[in-house]
Amino acid sequence: DMVIVNGAYRRVAIHLKGKDGWQQRPSADAVEHLIRPDESGLCGGMPGILLASIREDKNHVRVLTHHNAYKIERHEELGQKKYRVIEQSTPGARLANSKLSDVTETADRLLRDWADGQWRSSHEWLNMTATTEMPDFVPQMVEYFDSVRAGDVIFFADGDWSFYNIEKGGHGSCLAADMRIPMYFAGPDIPAGSEIPAARLVDVMPTVLDMLGELKRLDNQPRIDGISLLPKLRGAARP
Repeated sequence: DMVIVNGAYRRVAIHLKGKDGWQQRPSADAVEHLIRPDESGLCGGMPGILLASIREDKNHVRVLTHHNAYKIERHEELGQKKYRVIEQSTPGARLANSKLSDVTETADRLLRDWADGQWRSSHEWLNMTATTEMPDFVPQMVEYFDSVRAGDVIFFADGDWSFYNIEKGGHGSCLAADMRIPMYFAGPDIPAGSEIPAARLVDVMPTVLDMLGELKRLDNQPRIDGISLLPKLRGAARP
């Protein structure tokens, strides 16, 4: 039994019933077996899939591309979350499709390049990947599965493909065209025309509070994900 949730047409999350009911999640191996690429599997002969990510446990996500399998790991050092990518050695653990696009090939190359075993903070990954075809993918993939609504496996659409049957396009995949948007700030001591290379939407609120001189309002609140961009904006240079 499964529940399929189509998110913005270009990603699909699937919730799977465990062996003893919905209260128990299936193992990552069981999920991988279900979506195996042969004709009897869920992905058998299906075009338009960029990659699949499977929840393994709280701090591990398995990522299957058309060529290989990778694992994203998370741990905490001195109160700071860090992430790394390692290449899996499991034979046959991959998606398979004869119709591979340039974007599909790029996704596998990026993950292979990132799989150096080095632990990096969330912002280090953001800065390192912001201009790639899959910006901020590594930390966001682990954080995504922290939500109980995330399902057990998520598929991302390739190129211009959509998981909806009416039209191509939409948004919601992990590609740069879906992820990157411009943000504009103006205010005292912010140099006109300057740029910073990367930020997240969650940074908007603390940045606005800082511009208003009210960042202290967050002092006694639960920790938030965003940071103030004001110091970077004030120190940014023109491109």
